[in-house]
Amino acid sequence: MPYNPPRKDTRNRAEAMRQYRSTPEGAKAFAQSRRKYEQSAKGKMTGKRLHRTTRLARYGLTHEAYTAMFKAQGGLCAICRNPQHDSAHVSLAVDHDHKTEKVRALLCTKCNMALGAVNDDIDLLSEMIAYVVRHGE
Repeated sequence: MPYNPPRKDTRNRAEAMRQYRSTPEGAKAFAQSRRKYEQSAKGKMTGKRLHRTTRLARYGLTHEAYTAMFKAQGGLCAICRNPQHDSAHVSLAVDHDHKTEKVRALLCTKCNMALGAVNDDIDLLSEMIAYVVRHGE
């Protein structure tokens, strides 16, 4: 069943849609229509673009600025100099200072999570390095 809310008054179309979706029949029709759109190629691209734009806006970045950073880093993580490790994530994460909110660089998931796990604590990172050196072979 296609999603066709009643069109009694075009000035109140948004309200009519809300009322229609609040009915069991309307809710079901709307959900089916939304699912169909999200599974279409256009819906998938729109969702990805919207997610990326929203995520970048958090750091004051545009898609163009992110792309410029990505190209400047050669598509590699700023720490390990490897491409993204995780096949589920094709883009690098935006690393930022949690105190100043200033963007630092782009990192792979592993490096970004490692920094996050120690809260960017330089003393703790130094202790971790010393530990690995002491117990390394």
